[in-house]
Amino acid sequence: MRGWARAVAGLAAGFLVAGCTASASISSLPPPPSTAPHPSTSAPPDYTGVALPVAPAGRTTSTTLAMGPGAATLNGTVTGPDGAPAGGTTVRVERMVGKATAHVDVPTADDGTWSAAGILGGAYRVRAWRPPDLATLQAANIFLGAADTLAVPLQMARVYGTTPQIAVAPNPPVAGVLASVVVQVTSRTVNADGTIQGPPLVGAAVELQGGTGWGVGGLNPTLTDSTGRAKWDVVCRGAGQQPLRLVVNAVEPFQLSLPGCLPPPTTTTTLAPAPTVPGVPTTTTTTTKPGATTTTTRPGITTTTTRPTVFTTTTTTRPGGPPTTKKP
Repeated sequence: MRGWARAVAGLAAGFLVAGCTASASISSLPPPPSTAPHPSTSAPPDYTGVALPVAPAGRTTSTTLAMGPGAATLNGTVTGPDGAPAGGTTVRVERMVGKATAHVDVPTADDGTWSAAGILGGAYRVRAWRPPDLATLQAANIFLGAADTLAVPLQMARVYGTTPQIAVAPNPPVAGVLASVVVQVTSRTVNADGTIQGPPLVGAAVELQGGTGWGVGGLNPTLTDSTGRAKWDVVCRGAGQQPLRLVVNAVEPFQLSLPGCLPPPTTTTTLAPAPTVPGVPTTTTTTTKPGATTTTTRPGITTTTTRPTVFTTTTTTRPGGPPTTKKP
């Protein structure tokens, strides 16, 4: 009985040890995952706690180019095609640094004057326009010092409506020599931001009128093609400036600007001397004819041809006597 009691006591002690070990092992595992829903990810992330690097002192980080404030000034007067002051015009003053640009638009007064003060120095491009018909054809490119005051005069050209442009080859043309004239006709206008638009005038009837100064070949009048161009073969009839006119659609005449024609080239003919062959003597051929002698020089062989003289018999009749015959 005692042995059995000791066996039961030992078995009970083993279960207690195993229970303690299992209990310690389970308590060290991580907790099970939660089944609660996660917060929505559509909300914008919050970066308020993220530290940003600081730019070194003295370095500009903005990508916008500034016009000022500065100590420089640009001013001037805008005139029209006739040289008169053009009021109500827009002047664009554009500052350029590398590929970056900034600009300010300045209106002109009634007397055509304008001014852009308090700007920075540097490279500038200045142009003017007045819709729908006036604009500068080429901008003024200048360099302005940091504290300079510079006057920039601007003259606008009329670019509205039908506008022909002409090219001639050769340039300048030569009197009496065939040349080619190409004319492109566009319909131009100036929009609100100063851009010149010039679509080609397609299918327009164009005629060259040269008067007595030009000869015009081919179809005249003819029609402009899909690029607004027409071509003629012409001949300038005299040296100097020869007027040439283009008429568009039989109602719009335009005086074309061409360089003066050059005088015709001078032709000089030089005959080369007869060649000589070394070692071959030069021979002479003499031909004798009644009343004339012809001498021909040829290399190599001498030939002489003599033709007999033709004799003429003259008969003279004297009154009261027999006829007399005389031979040379």
